[in-house]
Amino acid sequence: MVATYKGADAVGFWDLGLGVETTRTSTSRTIPHGVVITPDGEYAFVTLEGVGADPGTVEVFRVDTGERVASVDVGKQAGGIAFWKMES
Repeated sequence: MVATYKGADAVGFWDLGLGVETTRTSTSRTIPHGVVITPDGEYAFVTLEGVGADPGTVEVFRVDTGERVASVDVGKQAGGIAFWKMES
């Protein structure tokens, strides 16, 4: 499970089988909000709302390590995010 912590400006990675948080990673901006896991379970995409003039951001984390591997500014108030898998 991946959870966002608005008050801590962080993302938590949990092992539900053990019932423990395995990793907690700070975000680059404030107010982490939405999170979605890729269909293959390898990456978590997290939206960061930002404050004032700060842009919203989407950060990408490896689920197995909690490492941030990418980020992109997307405009103000990035709140939610969704993935869908298309089959041919």
